[in-house]
Amino acid sequence: MHLIIVNNLNHLKNLNMKRIVFPFLGMFMLWMTGCIKPGENILCTNYPMPAIVEFSNELLQPIFTTQGNKFFAQELLVNPELMEGNALLISFCVNYDQQPSQNYTTVHDLLWMPVVWGYMQATDEGKSVTGDFNLPIAELAIVGVIRDNWFFIFTHKNPSKEGFIYEMTYDINVPIIYCRAKNADQSSDKETKYGYYTFNMYSFFMTHKGADNKVRFKIQYKIGEDEEGNDLYNDFVDSFGYSIIEISVE
Repeated sequence: MHLIIVNNLNHLKNLNMKRIVFPFLGMFMLWMTGCIKPGENILCTNYPMPAIVEFSNELLQPIFTTQGNKFFAQELLVNPELMEGNALLISFCVNYDQQPSQNYTTVHDLLWMPVVWGYMQATDEGKSVTGDFNLPIAELAIVGVIRDNWFFIFTHKNPSKEGFIYEMTYDINVPIIYCRAKNADQSSDKETKYGYYTFNMYSFFMTHKGADNKVRFKIQYKIGEDEEGNDLYNDFVDSFGYSIIEISVE
């Protein structure tokens, strides 16, 4: 599988996340990069990272599952917004000199922002389910993968106070995923041109995996319509310049 990295994450530094008590300084992929505080064995993330709240039967407490790591924060025990199954973007610090357990990593100065769970659906030729997803998407990026759950950031040319809703569909005969957007019926004091969604890709992978247990596919996002009302799409291209994504599935 190609390691898919967002080319430009600078806008993530300005996310309106909960408990903003520490500036964003790094990002987690398969490893952690960040900033060491002078004189202390403390590492802080530079950018928010995708995470899912899960209950650990081994630890008998909720944890954050990320791409290859598991973390615990006291907020998981007291904050009702951090419920099991929630998808989030999180940022935090780790003090390696003050770890109460060797079974997991405890973090502090936690920041978080909810990420919406989207629903992927197989349709006739991958067409839209409702037909009203007509808002152009300027750019699509993948910022993390947790098992079959893929985290996406969608960028739009024109900011909106209403927010955005996204759909993903696919054709059972063609390994292409189609992404579309529309404005949400919401009201906010701040405008945004970004949307944050996570989609579970399991059904698509099981439909299109080959005899070698690999899936080779494209992701296309709608950029508008032609004069006859037909959808126009761009291919998602990862940071290595690939438009064909290849992964192995079990």
